[in-house]
Amino acid sequence: MGSIKQTIQLDVIAKTPFELKPKVTALKELAKLDSDVLTKLVELSKSPVAITHLKTNFDMIKGFLTA
Repeated sequence: MGSIKQTIQLDVIAKTPFELKPKVTALKELAKLDSDVLTKLVELSKSPVAITHLKTNFDMIKGFLTA
């Protein structure tokens, strides 16, 4: 089965020029995810609690998921 590709334009806001490239790279990687996973990540991104846990406990979360 084939796939559909659509090019879009996004405004990526960064505090410094050095922050811009990693953000663009991350967005390109996220675009490769299926829509179900991407939708769930968007839901988490709207939660300040989830963001705080991700920032403070990333190594532990990553350890659980990649072991």
